[in-house]
Amino acid sequence: MGISKTTLLDYKSERALIPLSIYNSLRRIVKEHSDASGIFSPYWGQRKGGLVSGKKTRLSRSKAKAMALKSHLVRKAKREHLISELARELQNNKPALLAEFVGRMLGDGSISKFPKYLSSEYESHERMRELVKELFNYEPRTVKRGRYYETRLRRISVQVLRKLGIPLGKKSITNPHIPSSILKSDKREVIKALIRGYFDDEAYVSRTRIEVSAAVRIRDAETCKLLKERFKGRKSISVKLASKALKTFKPPRSNILGGIRLLLSKLGIRAKLKCVRVLFNQASASVEWKLIISGDDFHKALESSLLSRWKRRTKP
Repeated sequence: MGISKTTLLDYKSERALIPLSIYNSLRRIVKEHSDASGIFSPYWGQRKGGLVSGKKTRLSRSKAKAMALKSHLVRKAKREHLISELARELQNNKPALLAEFVGRMLGDGSISKFPKYLSSEYESHERMRELVKELFNYEPRTVKRGRYYETRLRRISVQVLRKLGIPLGKKSITNPHIPSSILKSDKREVIKALIRGYFDDEAYVSRTRIEVSAAVRIRDAETCKLLKERFKGRKSISVKLASKALKTFKPPRSNILGGIRLLLSKLGIRAKLKCVRVLFNQASASVEWKLIISGDDFHKALESSLLSRWKRRTKP
């Protein structure tokens, strides 16, 4: 009959229905003439599931595409809703931890479809793993990459950042803003957490000052072209020289350092923010901004614990 032993056992234990043709064959073999206790019509399961004919009809290509698109949009809307709820929950319940995570991602984080955290200091990765565990409930892995370490993150990390207004892409190009919920916060622990996270990655500390640099891409193609033609062969020039050569030149501001300066002022710490030079590469040009904390404000920053204890002291 070509029926496996396993299938026969399923029939016997009533885990599966016996096809009528097989049932009649078995009845002839055992020479019994009793009728079946119940007979189901063909495709009864499909009819019960909602198919009128009992058979799956072949969809046209256009209809199949429309159904697939509708399914994709429904899943996307559901995912966006869940991410929005998570971002709102973290802002309400864990604002300081979220602020520090944002600061570190604005520092050495790679905000892309495949997010990573890159830093040469292993202590920074230990702290990042703690933050991710507390915020997103998973434990990322850190691996050695030559002279630095790499912590691989899941997409949920940058999806929450996107909900906070931080776009995907290289930070020198997107020039992201610090989330408004943090900029408007009056909670000192939230302000300190974001600054600490950013300073641990980006700040250079000497005995008398803290310096932080950030590059911003020049988006005006015509300005970029004129500067590169005027200073052909140069890797960098001062902003003063660029302004003299091109009267209409206005360096784009660093939104990150501008936000950091505003947050420092809420702590009573003054910082200087200035554009120092224009950087050229093969395909584009950027401006470099520096934020400097010195004098009494430098000591106030140290007393305010704006740097983690493991932060390396180097001369800028």
